Amino acid sequence: IMSKLKIYTNTMCHLQHQSDGGSYYFAVYDGDDIIIEKGGFVIGSTSNRLELIAIIEAINNIPPYSDVVVCSKNKYAIGFIKSNGTNSDNADLRRQITEIMSVNSIDAELQWAGDTQESDKVQYVRDKAWEIFNNNTYVKIEYDYKRMLQDLVYSISEFSALKRGGACQSEMEK
Repeated sequence: IMSKLKIYTNTMCHLQHQSDGGSYYFAVYDGDDIIIEKGGFVIGSTSNRLELIAIIEAINNIPPYSDVVVCSKNKYAIGFIKSNGTNSDNADLRRQITEIMSVNSIDAELQWAGDTQESDKVQYVRDKAWEIFNNNTYVKIEYDYKRMLQDLVYSISEFSALKRGGACQSEMEK
């Protein structure tokens, strides 16, 4: 009989520009042993969305009929109402979590990781998420560069269109 598995998750995002992307990481523990761990970097995602992605990735990688505790420091991800008082969004990801758990007969309990005595495990996934975030900074820079380049191309084409239309005549052309 397998003991109750514990899934620890964490994410990292730019505080001012969360939608620019960020990293997620999860580790699945059986007692003190990590049986699977994985992370990723996603452009155009918020911290809350990344936390749900981490949970999806984790439950997709555990055996069917598992009994698990998901430990997160993200209250939003474990079912709390967002701090601004509105109902949660990301219904697509929440639905996906429910479907995976149902299909694989996974019984999950959600636990606020701030209440756990296993701070070393919380710190481990935090450090791994931070490492992925730092190692993927170039991805964000490339994304920003492409966005700036698209804006520049658009500006040049707008200027050219105006000039062709006669709206931008230089002093010499007058």
